Amino acid sequence: MDNITNIKTVISRATKHETLILDHLEFNRRDNEVIMNFVYQKFNPVEVHTAPHVNDPVLMDVETMQEVISYLEEVGIRYEKRKDEFI
Repeated sequence: MDNITNIKTVISRATKHETLILDHLEFNRRDNEVIMNFVYQKFNPVEVHTAPHVNDPVLMDVETMQEVISYLEEVGIRYEKRKDEFI
């Protein structure tokens, strides 16, 4: 299984979770590195230490991110892109 297929499988499972409802995916980009996080409903995003982490963040490059975004648009899953700036 290639990386994009694995990522799609993880996303698909997250949308079918019985107790947590996936709100959207968040892509944090720094240069060519991207971290994709799963954001669930009913949890305050400011409280990152108490929010459930059913899925670990997924590391990828920008090209993979574009493929994942195409998939998300195809299946109707919301996402947010951020460009992280580090001091």
